[in-house]
Formats: sequence, structure tokens, C-alpha cells
Amino acid sequence: EYPEVLNWADKHGPDNLEVVNTGQDLKWLAKNRYMLFPQHGKIASIWYKIVQNTGQKWYFEENEIDMLLVGRRIKDGNDPGKDGMNVNKHGVVYYSPIYNWSHEDVMAYVEHFNIKLPPLYKWANGFQVGTGPWAAREHTGSIQKGWEEVYNINPSIVEKAARHITSAAKFLENLN
Repeated sequence: EYPEVLNWADKHGPDNLEVVNTGQDLKWLAKNRYMLFPQHGKIASIWYKIVQNTGQKWYFEENEIDMLLVGRRIKDGNDPGKDGMNVNKHGVVYYSPIYNWSHEDVMAYVEHFNIKLPPLYKWANGFQVGTGPWAAREHTGSIQKGWEEVYNINPSIVEKAARHITSAAKFLENLN
């Protein structure tokens, strides 16, 4: 996740907010370079499975809860299940109370309750890309464009990645 989003969540999230790290660090990414800035839905869906599904399953089981409340909406292309209820193959129960909300409904709620949006919505393609691991950033068109977008958000991410990933190092070399 982007450090800026984690900082925002720490500042604006509930007191009992728990961030689950599923282990995809720079060493992992260097060994799985095909996962970097997915250009196809197949790779993006792998990211979803190893980050969201794994993290949510772990949290559900570790905390012995009855269900997870999520913000999946039909308008975002999600399948939140009948009436917003879904149970996956691992028995994780999801309920999405906003499953049938329009984009306007969401923005009206945000405005009415004066909810501070995370910084990602001000970044290039923020509403399209959303949150998640920076390396899973979709719709970049190329690896180099992905590095450019991440660099414009937080240069230190690319600088750290360059120690492990050749394409990041090449991107930085081309800046000079």
C-alpha cells in the first residue's frame, strides 16, 4: 500500500483499524515481475486473490467474526451477491450495504457526512485505480508509465524498488 494511504487510514480510521499485510514485499515482487502494473484483468485478479481475498479470509478467521462489511458496488463492476450478501468458497461471509448505490449516492453520502477522502482520489486515475498495492496499479499502459505514475505520487517508492527491480532502476536513470 502507498505510505500516504496508510497514514491517512491511521489518522482517519477507527481506533481498532487493523491493516493486514499479506507479504508481497519488494523481494517477492522482484521474483514475480509479471505481477508489476498489470495490463490485463487476469493478473489484476491474481493480485485481488492474494491480497484482498487472503487478507480478508485471515481477518475473518483470526477474529472469529460472523461477516465482513465491504463497499462492493455493482456500478464498480463488482458482483456483491444477491441483495449485497455473498459467501465465498472458504466460508467467508460478505455483506455490502451499498451494493446498489450509484456514484452520485456515494458522493452525496461523503459530502453530507463530511468524510475526508484518502489522498489517492487526487492522484492520476485515482477514482479508476482506487486503493491497493502500488505495484498492482492498473491502467498504466506500460511498466515505465506505471513507474512514472508511482514516482509522481511518491518518489521514494520507486527509489526503494530500484534496488530490487531493474525496470525501476531504468526509469530513474531515464529521469536524468
